Amino acid sequence: MTMLQKDKFFLEEALQKRKCLIDSILRDDKFVNKIHCISEEMIRCIESGNKILFCGNGGSAADCQHIVAEFIVKLSNFRRSLPAIALTANNSIITAISNDFNYDYIFVRQLEGLAKPGDIFIGLSTSGNSQNIINAVDYANNNKLLSISVTGNKLCKLSEIAQESIIIPTSDTQLVQEIYLMSFHIICETIDNFYLSR
Repeated sequence: MTMLQKDKFFLEEALQKRKCLIDSILRDDKFVNKIHCISEEMIRCIESGNKILFCGNGGSAADCQHIVAEFIVKLSNFRRSLPAIALTANNSIITAISNDFNYDYIFVRQLEGLAKPGDIFIGLSTSGNSQNIINAVDYANNNKLLSISVTGNKLCKLSEIAQESIIIPTSDTQLVQEIYLMSFHIICETIDNFYLSR
């Protein structure tokens, strides 16, 4: 087998793996309904004058900023800016909290200053066991925010304690991230359709 043939085989295998995962999600009414329900919760939150706060670590931190950009700016069509904050975006705040307090509290400390009852807090964690996100979900639950975790399908703390959970049906980190980004694009598109239809 030539190098080109090997590369083509690998590419086809990688694409097939993703197709199988998406096919399994399409057959899962609970997953589809969860995405729909969370879209509705976000619309209610925004319509009530509240906001959505996102957090994550590593690649998930970057994904938070990507998702928030879709809310603040636009996805595909022009509509009003939607209130969302990525708690991963301010390096000065994150490093100050890490230095003066503890890295496990980089999100809690921001929620103390920015969040209010009725807001939605979303923690992205492929492992579902990131302590700084667990702490933030605990804060959200105790301060009248709706907490939503987004994780892979391994048994984890976050999906146990969050009020709502999106569980991506794989333990492959990169696939979890790809699917939750796709899911939030669909959620944002659903919200866009709500505002564009008014």
